[in-house]
Amino acid sequence: MTILTMQDRQERVHINADLITAMLGETAHSDQDSQIFCVVEAIAETLGEMETRFQAHDMPALRNSADRLTQLSRKYGFYSLDAVARDVLITLRQNDFVALGAVLCRLLRVGEQSLYAIWDLPRKSVE
Repeated sequence: MTILTMQDRQERVHINADLITAMLGETAHSDQDSQIFCVVEAIAETLGEMETRFQAHDMPALRNSADRLTQLSRKYGFYSLDAVARDVLITLRQNDFVALGAVLCRLLRVGEQSLYAIWDLPRKSVE
């Protein structure tokens, strides 16, 4: 008898904490949390849009959302998320919809892990 074990896929996410700290500047801890929340919200909304647009087969809108996600990811140092979002753009350019489905699943997984990881980053308190 063979026993199979299913494991959740975990990928390492790379976030540039120095870039995020520089973007937040010398604000009070509560303001930093508010700004981080806005970044997390923008990324989460874009990921949700991408999933919805893929399911609706709206590839031009999906491309626009992927572009927006790469911009956000680069600006705030979400390197893993940026790399997978660029992979989405590549599969869209190649019209490889099977690969697109797989890469989009990976993007959602990496996105979720990145959003969780952002809260674990150390933040300076200037209070």
